[in-house]
Amino acid sequence: MGITNSDSETRYGTLSGVNKGEITDCYAFVRSGRSLGKNVCGVNNGQIVTSFSQIYKNVEELYIKDARKSGEEIKKKEDADVLGFNTDKIWEYKDGKPVLRFIDSKWKVSVKKATNSKIHTIQSIEDLNKFSEGVRKGDKEFLNGRFVLSKDIDCKGKKLSPIGDKFSNAFRGVFDGQGHSIVNFRIYEKNIGNTGFFGHLKGTVINLSLEGEITGEGNVGTLCGINEGIVSCCGVIAQMYGAGDHLNMGGIAGVNRGRIEKSYAAVSQSRAFIPFIPIGITAAGIIAIGIAAVLALPTSGNAQVYAPIKEDANQFVISQEDNSSYDEASDGMNTISFTFNHTLHVDPDDGKCYLDFKNPSESTYKIVITIQADDGTVMAESGAVLPGRGLNFVTLNDDGYRLVSNGTDSATVFLTSYTLEDDSKAMIDNSLPVRIEIE
Repeated sequence: MGITNSDSETRYGTLSGVNKGEITDCYAFVRSGRSLGKNVCGVNNGQIVTSFSQIYKNVEELYIKDARKSGEEIKKKEDADVLGFNTDKIWEYKDGKPVLRFIDSKWKVSVKKATNSKIHTIQSIEDLNKFSEGVRKGDKEFLNGRFVLSKDIDCKGKKLSPIGDKFSNAFRGVFDGQGHSIVNFRIYEKNIGNTGFFGHLKGTVINLSLEGEITGEGNVGTLCGINEGIVSCCGVIAQMYGAGDHLNMGGIAGVNRGRIEKSYAAVSQSRAFIPFIPIGITAAGIIAIGIAAVLALPTSGNAQVYAPIKEDANQFVISQEDNSSYDEASDGMNTISFTFNHTLHVDPDDGKCYLDFKNPSESTYKIVITIQADDGTVMAESGAVLPGRGLNFVTLNDDGYRLVSNGTDSATVFLTSYTLEDDSKAMIDNSLPVRIEIE
C-alpha cells in the first residue's frame, strides 16, 4: 500500500502532497472553484529551491534556497535572477514572473546509454499497455529497462492502470518522453495506495508531458503516487480526485522522497470521487463544475496556440423554455451543462445519429461531441456546440456506419470542452455510455 499518514488527514500540494526529498526549479498552477492545494507541498520535510505555486494570478508561495517568501519578491527579471531563477536557460521572465521553458533544447535532459542496454520504443497505446503490464508483473526487462516515447499518444479517454503500484513492482528503469505527450487518459483506482501514471517510481522519468484525469486513494499524483527516483523536465495538466482518510495528493507526486526538477504542473484538485455521470433513458444529465479551464503547458516561446474550433453548422438556438430548468452560474464559477438521450437512433438511409443534445445558455464552454465504439474507433464527431445551442444529430462516418450496420449496439459519447475566448481545451471532459439502435 506504500506510505500513509498515521491519522485521518489529507495533505494537498500543487506539486507534492508530502515532500521528503528535493524539489528544484518547479512551477505549479492551480485554478479551481475551491483551491485545495495552495502550497507547493502540503507538508515539507525536504528541500525546495527556486520553485513556486500560483493560484489564479497570485503567487501564494515562493521558495528561494529553502526560504519561504512572497511572490512580491519578484518585480522584474533582475529580481528573479538575483533570487536564483536562471532566466537564461531554465526560466523565462514573462508577465511579471519567471515561467518555465517547457521542452526546448536548453532544458531537455539526457541519460547516458549503459553498455548493452536495450532501448524499448513506445509509439502506441498498445505499446504503453504492454509496458505497464510487464512492470506490474515484475518482469525485470520492464522493471529495469530503458524506454523512449517516439511520438505523441492520444489515449482517447481510455482507462489506464498505474505503472507499478507498490514497492515490489516499482519502475526502476528510465522512461524518456523525448518531448512527446501522452494525453486524454483516465486512471481510476481504489484501494491500491499509490495512484498516478506511475504508481511507485524508483527510476527516472524525463522529457515527458501528460494530460489526463486521475482518481485514487492514499498517495495520488498525476505523474506518480510515490516518487523515490528522479523526475526531470516533465509537465502535467490534470483533473485530480482523491478520497479516503489518509490522502496525500500533489500535482506531480502524492509523496516525493526523490528528486523533482525543472517540471511543471497545472492541476485542479477535488476531495471526492467523481464517477461517470449516469444518464437515464429519458432523464437529462447535468453537471456544474467550478473550474477555470485555460491551463496550457508553457513553451520556450509564447503560450501554447490552439487551433480554432469550427462551430457545428447544424446547431440551433435553444428556446427559453428549454433553459428554464437551469440555474445561472455563480459569479466567478465556470460551468458546463448538457442533456441528451441515452439511446441514440440511427437513420439507415443517411447515417444521421440522433442525440437531442443541448448545451444550455448558462454553460461557459463550447462542446465537441465524439461517438466512439468500444474498440476505440471514432464513429462520428460534431463541430463545436455553443452555449444556448442544441444539436439534434451527428452523421456517422464510413467506419461508424459500417460498425452499426454490422450490429454494434453500444458506444461511448465523449464530450470535450473548449473555452469561448481562445478555443483552449478545458480540463473538463466527460464520457458517457450509450446504446445505438437502427430505426
